Amino acid sequence: MKKLRHDLFVGCYGSPQDSTIHWLEFDKTDGRLYEVATFSGIENPSFLTIDRNNGFLYGIVKWNMAK
Repeated sequence: MKKLRHDLFVGCYGSPQDSTIHWLEFDKTDGRLYEVATFSGIENPSFLTIDRNNGFLYGIVKWNMAK
């Protein structure tokens, strides 16, 4: 049986107060994306991946250290 829904995690640049990680669900039956949840507190997540064994979401954060 093929899955009809797929989870996607999208990182967006923003401050820690912004919703910078979005959990979306793609529904193959209607071709639409639905927002499941948003997460704040993480600045500029530029790469996201899931640990399928434990269900953890990992992210790489881009910082500008030069001032």
